[in-house]
Amino acid sequence: MHFQYATTSSTTIYVPPIIFDRNAHLVPKLVRVADILWAGAGLSSHYKSSTICPPTSVYSLPLSLVDLAGGWDAGEEAIGEDLHMYIKCFFTLNGNLTTRTVLSPASQSNVHTDGRGIRGFFKDVNVRYRQALRHMWGALDSGFVVKSVSEMWWKNCRITTGDRFVLQHSSCPIANYLRPHWMNTSVLLHRMYEAHFLPTHITLIIMASGLYTLLTPPALANSLLLQVFNISGYLRLGSGLGFALFFFLYENYHQTCVKGREEEMLRVGLADRMYGSFSYRSVRKNCFDYCFFPIAGVAFGSVPTIVALLSHFWTLRLTYKVTKKPSWPALVSPL
Repeated sequence: MHFQYATTSSTTIYVPPIIFDRNAHLVPKLVRVADILWAGAGLSSHYKSSTICPPTSVYSLPLSLVDLAGGWDAGEEAIGEDLHMYIKCFFTLNGNLTTRTVLSPASQSNVHTDGRGIRGFFKDVNVRYRQALRHMWGALDSGFVVKSVSEMWWKNCRITTGDRFVLQHSSCPIANYLRPHWMNTSVLLHRMYEAHFLPTHITLIIMASGLYTLLTPPALANSLLLQVFNISGYLRLGSGLGFALFFFLYENYHQTCVKGREEEMLRVGLADRMYGSFSYRSVRKNCFDYCFFPIAGVAFGSVPTIVALLSHFWTLRLTYKVTKKPSWPALVSPL
């Protein structure tokens, strides 16, 4: 792909979707559904005409672009390294970053402890919450985007048409004369809202509207507000149907990914060393998974987002502890 699109190769980032297909059968339903939703959030950017596709864990980019962007940031504000680097490259190119989907899903493991029974259930849920909190600590990148948008606008205001012509015919880096791509920037802002604000807003709106309806006598209720609640109810119903469609399509996606990976491992003679790491799904075993998606969305989406955002008022530091995942037998070299 890098050589096929030579004209944009130096300004392209390559992003695959992800799939949790290694140990999903070993973790609680809440953890499994939370990771399905996490994979779905990444998949939502991989449609054909998408111009904004932030990476989820896995990505690749040319070293020339890394150099142009000034390398990776290593401060506390860059804890969401994949998204942060995407944003940094995006604004280095004034919004003209090209994203290409790599149709080879990156195989992931769900977080998992060694606990058994009810104790193991709570241990797995706890480590998944800690992972979600780290993910949502990356909400700092929404502030980074706002800061970068203002800097891009100010820099563009200072560059006149004549200056741009001179820059374009000089040895200055390409980023200095590219015009800001405001459409891509607006889509990126929307993506930041989806990632760091929408989970909280949905939960608070549902709670507030429910409490208002419950505690306010019908005679005293504001008619216009009740109409808004009714419209919101229909929108939530539509969203629920959208989730149902996603879950239906996900089953085929999961089956294709895990089957393709196992066939590849069999072909190269490594499948026997990966026993138990092919997590197939079936309607009989997993039909009740999706009943838990509202609980998983709140427990691993809304709650950690609220905790992370409130914590940002006091500190940018997060005690980082690597989440436990299953370990597989080490490969022994025949030599």
